[in-house]
Amino acid sequence: MYAALAVLCSVTAAVQTWGLVAPAGPGMRAERAALTLRLGCVAEASSETTEITESMCTTEAVQYRILTFSSDDGCRQWLDLAKDYGGTYLTGRKWVVAAWPTEYLVPLRRRLGGVLETGTAHGAADGKDDLHTHGG
Repeated sequence: MYAALAVLCSVTAAVQTWGLVAPAGPGMRAERAALTLRLGCVAEASSETTEITESMCTTEAVQYRILTFSSDDGCRQWLDLAKDYGGTYLTGRKWVVAAWPTEYLVPLRRRLGGVLETGTAHGAADGKDDLHTHGG
């Protein structure tokens, strides 16, 4: 798997262990559905809590990780934590999209809007984005 994408799962799992295990609200599901429609794929392997939804979405060329949040503060807190592990994220109001290969985020920004944010990969040997080196 990809290290930064795997971190997204870990961060989401941490949120779930903090006791936020109720299902996501309809607004978060609707936002996820709208994002996947605009990405041209179907959400797979979803997880959700009261504060966050997380899904994978794959096209022929790109693997996306889509996260939606119940609040702007929750989105910012999650992103600040995730950026400590590196990666590049397209962020909008209450949503985050990560992609591999990351260069697909630039044209995606033209379609979805939002802001590109890049984290700092701690321990990456070559200093490059560490999205694709976890687990083989």
